Amino acid sequence: MNISIREANKGDLAVILNLYQEPGFDDPEVLDLASARRIFERMGKYPNYTLYVAEVGGEIAGTFALLIMDNLAHWERLPAFWKTWSWAQNGGDRASVRG
Repeated sequence: MNISIREANKGDLAVILNLYQEPGFDDPEVLDLASARRIFERMGKYPNYTLYVAEVGGEIAGTFALLIMDNLAHWERLPAFWKTWSWAQNGGDRASVRG
């Protein structure tokens, strides 16, 4: 199974809203399409905040949002998830991960 990840666009919103209505998801009530478009436009103005979709066989199968923000509490060090991802990308070589 090939999964591809890409940034969501306005044309994806109807499919995304349908995914959010699936049983077992957080709340079966979702926004109407016009409201979702307004919020999606507003989200696009936030720096470092992106909605992504995961596609399987060319069809949207999932979604996630990523927000990258500055943090005053950790002396500008990289967040733990970034260190973990970097560590995995470097074959588990901890010496290659800084931050």
